[in-house]
Amino acid sequence: RLTRRDDRLCYLRCRLDIPFPILEVASEPAAGHAVTIGPLRGRRLAQELVEQLDSLFGLRHCGRRLQRRQHPSANGQRGRGLSPCLGDLDPNLYRRRLDDALGLFLTETDGRERLLAHVQRQMREASAKQHYERAAWLRRRLRRLTLILERLSGTLEATHVRAKLILAAHPVDSSRQDAFWLAGGRLVDWGPAPEDTGAVEERSRAALRRGSRVGELGAHVPPDEIDELRIIATYLASHPETTELMLDRPRVSETAAL
Repeated sequence: RLTRRDDRLCYLRCRLDIPFPILEVASEPAAGHAVTIGPLRGRRLAQELVEQLDSLFGLRHCGRRLQRRQHPSANGQRGRGLSPCLGDLDPNLYRRRLDDALGLFLTETDGRERLLAHVQRQMREASAKQHYERAAWLRRRLRRLTLILERLSGTLEATHVRAKLILAAHPVDSSRQDAFWLAGGRLVDWGPAPEDTGAVEERSRAALRRGSRVGELGAHVPPDEIDELRIIATYLASHPETTELMLDRPRVSETAAL
């Protein structure tokens, strides 16, 4: 039952192992070096959110494969997007724009308020500089984004940001629980939930060590682990009562209060 895909769930993701990475919506987390945000409910709204982010931060809209062209895209001509397809764009400039966009979802809280605050700040700056056309454009974006974010279900947070311990009811034996440790965007440990709190502490510390990549953007998820992550996300979406304990590095021992 859990292996079936839940078509209602989707992810906003960014593969960082391609030139000039793009934001995209997909039905499963990204393999390789990537940032994955979600899971979310509402594919159409998620796709519109990607389009809004592309326009706000000037990211490219085309597919993963970068096609070379002689003239900038329509958005590039209007100054609303960078055009790496021309072959003369500084990759560091593009990466700074991309990092700014992804950075909204890389803290341990939902990114909705940060995204809206970013647009409001840009709008105030445009008004202060008397760029009234841009300020009006941003005001329209803000109204639409507010509606999108209200209707889009799920957490706008990168999957690798917070490590967690999931305690799920066993499907057959009601007297036991299964434990799953997620860290660095990966399932790093699983098995019957230990009854000994010391064992929980030790395995939680080990999970944090395995999932730690200090100073690096995104997660590195092997392709053969994607199904595991998708199955867990599907289970959590259909069992919202499941216990999820956040693993905090300074106070890992707190996760042992089972």
